[in-house]
Parts: sequence; C-alpha cells; structure tokens
Amino acid sequence: MRFIPEDVPHTLEFSRILEMTAEHCMGTPGRELSLQIRPSTDIHVILQRLREVDEWARTMIGPEPVPFSPYEDIRDTFRYLSVTDYIMEVEDLLHYRNLLYIHRDLHQYPDEETSVAYPVLTDLIQSLPFESEPLDLLEQVFDEKGDIRDTASPALASIRRSRINLQKELDKQFRQLVGQYKKSGWLADSGESIRGGRLVLTVPVEHKRKIKGIIHDESATGKTVFLEPAQLVEGNNDLFELESEERQEIQRILKELSQRIRPYSDYLQDLISHIIRLDLIRAKATVSRMYNGTHPEMTREIRMHLEEAFHPLLWIKNRISGKPVIPFGLDLDPQHRILVLSGPNAGGKSITMKSVLMIQLLAQAGYLVPAKQGSILPVFQKCFADIGDQQSIEDDLSTYSSKLRNMRQFLEHADRRTLIAIDEFGSGTDPKMGGAIAEAILKSLNKKKVFGVVTTHYSNLKIFAFQHAGLINGSMVFDQEELHPTYELRVGQPGSSFAFEIASSSGLPVDVLDYARKRSGTSNQAVDQLLVNLQNDRSRLEEELETIQIKKEKLDQLVSSYEQMFKDLEYQRKKHKMELRELALQQKSRDQQDVDQVIQELKQERNLEKAKEKRELLQAEQEKLRKQVGSIREEVHQISTDMVDTSDAIEVGTFVRIRNGGAIGEILRVEKGKAEIAVGALKMIVDLFDLQAVREPLNIRSRPSISVGNTAQEYGSTRLDLRGFKLEEGRRVLQLFLDQALLSSARRIVILHGKGTGALRKMVLSMAREYKDIKKVGPADPEEGGDGVTVIQF
Repeated sequence: MRFIPEDVPHTLEFSRILEMTAEHCMGTPGRELSLQIRPSTDIHVILQRLREVDEWARTMIGPEPVPFSPYEDIRDTFRYLSVTDYIMEVEDLLHYRNLLYIHRDLHQYPDEETSVAYPVLTDLIQSLPFESEPLDLLEQVFDEKGDIRDTASPALASIRRSRINLQKELDKQFRQLVGQYKKSGWLADSGESIRGGRLVLTVPVEHKRKIKGIIHDESATGKTVFLEPAQLVEGNNDLFELESEERQEIQRILKELSQRIRPYSDYLQDLISHIIRLDLIRAKATVSRMYNGTHPEMTREIRMHLEEAFHPLLWIKNRISGKPVIPFGLDLDPQHRILVLSGPNAGGKSITMKSVLMIQLLAQAGYLVPAKQGSILPVFQKCFADIGDQQSIEDDLSTYSSKLRNMRQFLEHADRRTLIAIDEFGSGTDPKMGGAIAEAILKSLNKKKVFGVVTTHYSNLKIFAFQHAGLINGSMVFDQEELHPTYELRVGQPGSSFAFEIASSSGLPVDVLDYARKRSGTSNQAVDQLLVNLQNDRSRLEEELETIQIKKEKLDQLVSSYEQMFKDLEYQRKKHKMELRELALQQKSRDQQDVDQVIQELKQERNLEKAKEKRELLQAEQEKLRKQVGSIREEVHQISTDMVDTSDAIEVGTFVRIRNGGAIGEILRVEKGKAEIAVGALKMIVDLFDLQAVREPLNIRSRPSISVGNTAQEYGSTRLDLRGFKLEEGRRVLQLFLDQALLSSARRIVILHGKGTGALRKMVLSMAREYKDIKKVGPADPEEGGDGVTVIQF
C-alpha cells in the first residue's frame, strides 16, 4: 500500500500496533519482522493472513491452545554449519534442539477435531514435515540440562568414571591432610582453597616450610600462601590429564555431531523461517484479542460497512482505566464515498476519522478488526492522510503550506482505490479563502471517486456535501443540555461547532461571550440549522420514495398476477367449452352409427329416401359441431400462445408440452406438420398444432418426490419413479398418480420401482387390480427396464 505522506502509519498510530506485536513475539527474529509489517493490496494474501490470525486467536480461548515457546535466532549459524569439519558451539546445537522441540510439539498438535475447527492453521503447521533424525542425534549427546551425556561415547564414559574415582580419592587424602595440619596449627582459619583448578592449603607464611608441596599463590598481604601438598601433586597431575582427555573427547563428539547434523542444514533453515512466521501470527492474534477483534469480510467491491467499530488503542487504554468506548457505525459506497464530518471540538471527530483508517490498515495487514462481526471492507491500493501540524523549519514550510503540499500530492495520485483522511479541512488560513480552496479540492477529489473521511467546521463544505452526489454529511452528537459531547456519530446530518456553548461551559465571562455573539451574527447558526432541516427533509423524502417504490413493485406484481390469472381462467373456460363440444361430437358419432344401423334396417324395408334424409340431417349437425370445436380450439391455442414466450420456436432439440395431457418431451424430428417427440423412454408422433414450446425442464431429484398439478392441463405425466419411497408413502403417491392418469385419459403409463426386494413391484400390481379401467399390467421390455419397470395400459 502506498502512503502519502510516508509517515501515515506513524500518524495514525499504526506503528504502535506493530510495537505491541513485537512485544508479544517469542523470538528476536519475530520481533524484528513485526516492526516491518505493511498492509497488503493482494486480497488473496489478506484473506489468508486473516484466516490464520483468526484461527490462532480462537485456539487461545479454547481448551488446547497451540503449543509455542521462546526460541533463539539461529540464522547466522548456518554459514558455519555449511563448512566441512567445523565444530559447532554447544550453545548453537542446543538452540537447534530447542527449535526442533517446538516443531515436534507443533506437529503433534492438530488432531481430527482441531483439524476440522482450524483447517487453515492446521495446513500451515503441517506444511513443513517434522524430521526426527536431527533431534534424535542431539538428544543422544545432550541431556535435559544441556550437558554432554556420559553415554555420548564409550570413551567419554570411561574417562569420566576414572576422573570421578580419582577425584574422590584425592578429596579423601586432602581431608586427612587438612585435619592433620590443623591439629598442628599450621593452617590459616579457612584451611583450604582452590587455585588453578587444584585444591590447595592456606598456610601462614611462617609455616610454609613445615609442609612439603608446591606454592601456587599468595595473598595480597603476603601473610598467607596457597600450597599444594606434595602427596597430592601426582594425583592432581593425573586428574588434570583425565580432564584434558575429557575435553578432547567432547570436541571429537561435537565434531562428529556437527558432521551428522550438517545434512539437515536446509531443513533447519526452513524450520526457523517457519517458526518466525508462526511467531508473528501468534503475536498478531494476541494483539487482536486485546481489543476483541473480529474477522471482517473482505470484498473486491469498493464499499465499506462498519458495525460497532472503535479505535483499538482507545479501547485498550479505556479498558485499563474503566472508561467506556462509544462505538460507531459507518457505510461508504459509490453513492456516499466521502464522509464530511463536523461537530464540536473534542467531540470525537478526529478519533472517528483515525479509527476508519486504522481499521482498514489493520485488516490489510492481517489483523482482526475492532468492529462487530459482519463488517465489510474493500481493498485499497493507497492511503493518504493530512492530520495534525506538519510544519517544517528544515523545509521552510508553515502549517498551511504543508497542508497545501499534501493536497497537491493527493490530487496528483488519488484514484478510486484511494482512502483519504483530512483533519480540519480548510483550516490554517483566512476562513473564507481557506473554505473556498478546501471546497475546490473536495470537488476534485470527489471527481476522482476517492473514499474517505474529512473533518471540518466550515459551513460551505457542509453545504457542498449536501448538494453533491458521492458526499454525505455526518456529525458528532453534542448534548446541549449537559453541554458535553456524547462521542456518538450520526451519519446524514451536519453538525454545529457549538463554540458558544463550549466557551460558556469553560468559564469565559458573559460580557465576552455577548460581544462575540453580536460580532458573529446569526447567519452561521442559521446555515447550520438550515442544513439540518434540509438533510432531515431529504432523508424523509428518500424514505417516502423508497416506500412508494416498494408499493409500486408490489402493485406491478399484483397487476401481472391478475393478468396471468385472467389468461388462465379464459384458457380454462375455452378449453372446457371445447371439451363439451368434443363430447357432443362424439355423441353424434355414436348417433351416426345408430343411423347407419337404421339405414340398414330401412334398406331392408325399401324406404331408402327416408334413410338418406335422416343421414344428411345428422351429418349437418356433426359438421356444425366440428366447426365449433375447431373455432374454440383456435381460441385456446391463441390464449396458450399468449401465455408463453413466443420467441421459442418448435424445432429439433427444443422441448415442448403436449396440449392435451401436459406431458413434456424433446423434439426428435419435424416433418409435414407432425413431430416425433421423446417423453422419457417413450416416443410418439404428434401434430405440431397440439404442441407448445417450453423451457428445458429441470432434472433435479434431491429426494423422492412427485409433482402433482391441480388443473386439467397439468395432468398428463405418463412416468412415475417410486425408487427410494417407503411402501406406505409409495402407495399414496401411486394412487394419486393413477387417479390423474384416468382423469387425463392416458392410454399407457410407466412405473419405475426397481428390482430390490420386490415389495414395491408387488404393491404396484396389487393396486393396479383395484382399478377396473386398467386393461393390462406387466413388466416393461428389456430396453425399458425389464422387471424393474411395470407398464400399465388403460
């Protein structure tokens, strides 16, 4: 992330967060790295860091926190470890062992439960496999205290046994000599001491010739000499040789150990990097828990939604002192990108502005944020801030000049992925001119579609925010009765500075305040009140407009529903009329058969003319019914066409519904006004007139189900899948399906029940016998499913 000026993290006190992180690191490398943390602009990196910190923070309040302990920086030792025959220092080898202990404990931490609860952290911990060989080698040489074990080599064990035995013998002889010479009065009060690693007698100088031995030293006063008895000289020499042999053997052991550890140099280098990363995550989680941080939702969209947010350092400070922290909520989006924040001094404007930027920096740096769960943050590429007095004697800049320099840089480099913060916008010069310049800068920044918060006392900026899209006023609430700020943010309304109220509560003389009121006039207060009233009116109108829009949408839905219902009703009425005419036509057909029979009879009676007359009368009535049915059929077709998308053409590959029955199939072939369609495993030839184009049906079966229609045109499905149904549930579904098949005049239906235990098949056969209209029941052809499918013909 780019900062203008470069000290923005320090100005926002983000650097204090980094210092706190360093304090909670377990090792020097982690502390150094924590001070170099910078917010990322890669959303994938940000999300990964947030998940790691969030999961580690959750383990801290769980029954089994992640095991982690202090470690030392071993990175400088690898240049020596890579040198052949180089003997590593004991301290460095012990640091290796400690690091391996940490890795072993980490590797053993995730179990099945923690792996599910903390998947990201588990993957990270296990990303570097644990190698036990170097730890085994080190434990063979060093004991728990870090001393060389006697068992490090057979030679060392032998030397140490000899040394210990000889030491015991020499101690015994020395005690005897001390006792003997004390009785003789030849020793000083202390009697014994150590010089050059050897036990010596403290002998007054006047008795030094009475005891045979070697003088190693004398006291500062010269009155006492330190003498090694002659009886122990040879034994001490032997002891010295054994100690020398022990040191040589230890050096040999360390050289061999260094050679055996050397092949694991790459693993140890990866391990220290791994441990440093985990140390940093742990420290960030610890700091995040200090202010009860939560995992925000990061979005690629440029919008910010904060709920119950606060400044983390203020929270930590007030928690210690017991003071409450007033949280705030804020929404910034493309319609309201810049919050123009006004209100009284010491009312919380600056801390609120800093909190917004601090929260953004924390999130992009991988820290949990001080806000309620559910807060949403975008990813910004740049962060610009003009806060505080930045005058510079060295650069010959005044306070206002430094602000103008920052504004110039803001305008040069700002874009839609920039977050800005400007404190006391326009201050530092003549209010009228400063306000005008600030308004011009705000206009340019708004054109660049930046996001951010600016604080001000200038009325012209409040008015500008009210009048222009992309900006929104906000204020810090002031209790006018108690004359103190409430530190509550109110978005949508500009605020007053309440200068006279604050001045009055501070104890300024009344005559001074009266004079100030007269000089200031009432225009400023009137402007503030006007803005508040206008903002209230706008909010009210926006709410009313939103309510009207909702009602309009509901009305449009109702109108659409009623139109559809009317079409459905008209369709049903016409279809019913058509069916009545078809029934009458069928009756006439039967009458025709009767007439034919009568004709036969009349022929036999030689009354041919009367028969012809009767037949022509019936044919005329039949033709009249055919025309009525055809006319009604055309009306039904027109209504049904209006009810569907006319852009859907009937062609090969499209899906259609059979008007008489409602079954849906796919067009296989179109020829001479007829179409071959596939309905499930069935194929049939249907007139194009009787087909209606539909969308491709969804083929979803998440659980056993059957779709049951309530209107005549929905009856007509000729295939039922009972697989997965329990027996009683399947019986109810089958009964409903058979009833519908009868109502829709189906000729043939297919029941899929599978083979299984045969219970569903028996139930189907049993129920089929209950229907007298069923003509034939039997298994399907092998290509249709064989014994797993039953075919019923009516």
